[in-house]
Amino acid sequence: MSRMRQEDEQEEMMIEQGEPAEPPQQPHGATPESTQELTLQEIQEMELPETQNMDEEAQQEEARVLQEMAHQQEEAQEEQQTLQALQEIMAQQRAEAQNEVRLERRWRQASMEKIRRAASEMSEGYMQHLKGDTAMHKLSNEYWKKNKECDTRQ
Repeated sequence: MSRMRQEDEQEEMMIEQGEPAEPPQQPHGATPESTQELTLQEIQEMELPETQNMDEEAQQEEARVLQEMAHQQEEAQEEQQTLQALQEIMAQQRAEAQNEVRLERRWRQASMEKIRRAASEMSEGYMQHLKGDTAMHKLSNEYWKKNKECDTRQ
């Protein structure tokens, strides 16, 4: 495409300088004698559709590139949104896991405390039982002693 533009520019420069460009194109069925030398304006009018085509092609290419860039930007935004959503999910899961660990730790501590209390109560109860047994033995011994004393007096 740039080669065509260069050729066009060269032709324009030659025409402006008064040098003949390519031999004038003849309308269909015209003979060289029947054609006149073309003016610069006529040449530009003839080249106008070609230039417009090149402009349209350039605009179409630019529109295609812009459309592709917009599409890539949309994809990048979608990927960014997906990444953010995944990060939020991971953060939520991490928080849930931490809460589970805390709850489990509290449950274990509460269970251990209950076990300690129960063991303490059991040992306290056993100690009371032993004290009771000791007291009973003392009473029983005193009873037997007094009973023996009574028997010996009679």
